[in-house]
Amino acid sequence: MKRVLLVFALVSAVACGSAFAQLSVGGALGFNYKGESSTTKAGGTTVNADGASQFTFKFLPYAIYSLNSDFGVGAYVGATYASNTEPNPGIGDEHKNDRTVTSNLVFEFTPFVRYSLLGNDRISVFLDGRVPLKFGSVGAAKVVNGNSTTNVDGASLMSFGIAVVPGLKVNLTSNLALIATADIASLNFNYQAVTQTVGSASATKSTTGFSLGLGSTPFTIGVSRSF
Repeated sequence: MKRVLLVFALVSAVACGSAFAQLSVGGALGFNYKGESSTTKAGGTTVNADGASQFTFKFLPYAIYSLNSDFGVGAYVGATYASNTEPNPGIGDEHKNDRTVTSNLVFEFTPFVRYSLLGNDRISVFLDGRVPLKFGSVGAAKVVNGNSTTNVDGASLMSFGIAVVPGLKVNLTSNLALIATADIASLNFNYQAVTQTVGSASATKSTTGFSLGLGSTPFTIGVSRSF
């Protein structure tokens, strides 16, 4: 089994307009892979077989414009792709690669405001108020059976929410700072609708939820530089 996870955030700031106003850009890039395999030995024969595998890729850059030392506005824009492969080998060489691949592709646009609560020239605590908007396709499938391949459209997804995420800024020098946000301590409301269409018929399943600490990444840490 192999699992690789890479998550990073990079924030760089450039002075713009006034002593306070500045533009910062950064984001998150990550991928996760997990694969399974099996080995069977019987009667002096060894058979190796691939098992299920999962892959996830996420790209979520953002930009924030600080209006003054306490208040800024910004937005995340990005996408997440995830796939799951289930081998289903059949009898005969033409069926040895039979498999079903399901995938999700979700785009995200999340405007947010950032407000500094308290602190000093060295360290400060802030809150991000976010409005995550997501849309895309979930559950799309590709079925390989011998020499034929069948593609099945996924259900359409739409969701929106409200989240409050705390963060910390530590000024290392006059123009270099460490910034961390704690999704593990965030407060969230989310509405999601998934619509599956088959021919002229469609069915929609909606979900509404409240949570504390929703997020696959508990903490995001980055560096901010001002000029």
